[in-house]
Amino acid sequence: MNSISQFFYSNEYLLFWMSLEIGVVEIKEQDYMGIRETLEVSAIPAKMGELFRELFGFIGRMGIKPAGPPFAYYYSFSLERTDMECGVPVSKSTGSEGRVKVGKLPSGKALRAVHLGPYERLEETYNEMMAYAKEMDLDLVEGMWEYYLTDPTSEPDPSKWMTEIFVLVR
Repeated sequence: MNSISQFFYSNEYLLFWMSLEIGVVEIKEQDYMGIRETLEVSAIPAKMGELFRELFGFIGRMGIKPAGPPFAYYYSFSLERTDMECGVPVSKSTGSEGRVKVGKLPSGKALRAVHLGPYERLEETYNEMMAYAKEMDLDLVEGMWEYYLTDPTSEPDPSKWMTEIFVLVR
């Protein structure tokens, strides 16, 4: 079993994510290791698989255990291109090496939602989040990230995939 599968088989993290409501939460800063790239939006699915394989291969060789689910952080996003980073939270890193860099996910107030279903329908959850932000008069900061709570290699049914989404609130 590889590192990513071992993480997803651990109930320690999956039991925490039960709410499917949209709301504002307080989040803590989180150390992570990740690989950042700018790419065409149409290339995201294939590129994410490549980046996560490279990242989990690296942390596996270094003996680093994930401290949470893998994520993608979107620094900017348009209909054509995105500047994104695939990462994994860690409690200890070995430092940057090659394309793998050390970083920190931000702390503060964030709009949070949990998407249940295939990745192709994430836009619906984002639209609901933006409507909620407008209704609550929230000023959102550019950049957002998605934690992938379900491992698609272990759960073949996309209707059961859970993705936790965060956008910082100014």
